[in-house]
Amino acid sequence: MGLICRRVPLLLLATFAGVATASAQMDAEPRRDQAAPDTSVVVGKDENGLMKAYTIEFGDEKDWIQLLSGEWLRGNVERMRDARLDFHSDEIKEITYDWKKVQQLHSPKANTYRFTDGTKLVGPAMINKELVTVQTETGIAMRKRSELNAILEHTPREGDYWSTVLRVGLTANAGNTENLSFNAFWLLVREDSLTRTALSYDGTFGTADRTEVANRHLGSGEVNVFVYPGIYVIAANAQLLYDKFQNVRLRATPAAGAGFQLIATYVVDWKL
Repeated sequence: MGLICRRVPLLLLATFAGVATASAQMDAEPRRDQAAPDTSVVVGKDENGLMKAYTIEFGDEKDWIQLLSGEWLRGNVERMRDARLDFHSDEIKEITYDWKKVQQLHSPKANTYRFTDGTKLVGPAMINKELVTVQTETGIAMRKRSELNAILEHTPREGDYWSTVLRVGLTANAGNTENLSFNAFWLLVREDSLTRTALSYDGTFGTADRTEVANRHLGSGEVNVFVYPGIYVIAANAQLLYDKFQNVRLRATPAAGAGFQLIATYVVDWKL
């Protein structure tokens, strides 16, 4: 597959030379012995000799992230939420990183960047240790990285906020005894920049020698509201259970609460 390069200009205006210089320079230079985004900086000056603008150009249409090790990865940002970044590339497929371990992010795509005060920005962006710089339709906007709550793909279509998972299993054997086991799992999720709603069903049915030995069905629903990086409120949570062989005809369990992302890596995902 060939590499298609495209330059996406990002124009920033600044009043003082010190501010523009700090914004233009990323905290760590890419290692030249590795593949890295081709990012150039063009500086302009006003009549007083002060820097008034610069242009940052992306090297191609893919997203780039730089880890604390200095390594650059090329691929696609799936999302950043719960203080973790889901990233997909052709080489490593999908992997999850602790957001604190990502030094820089270059994304020429129009993503949605949501902040802790409830506001959001949409457009191509560059993120370093201190700043989130987004090229919006109305101009350049800069926010502190510490205020960034989530990154999600921007889409005008409602259907793009939805995803689903369906798993069905059937096991049967015949001989001295005839056993049959059927199970099904279904998950439906709607996720936007502020909330995530999930509905699920988990059911099991089994027989042995044509006698029913398992009949259990569990439905659940949960609504999470993300209020700060790694912190979310469980606005609603409910479970509905039927289990014939535990004498549970119908049990409802409503709840609410809050959660905290304690550890988020591609090996460990620990929530409280």
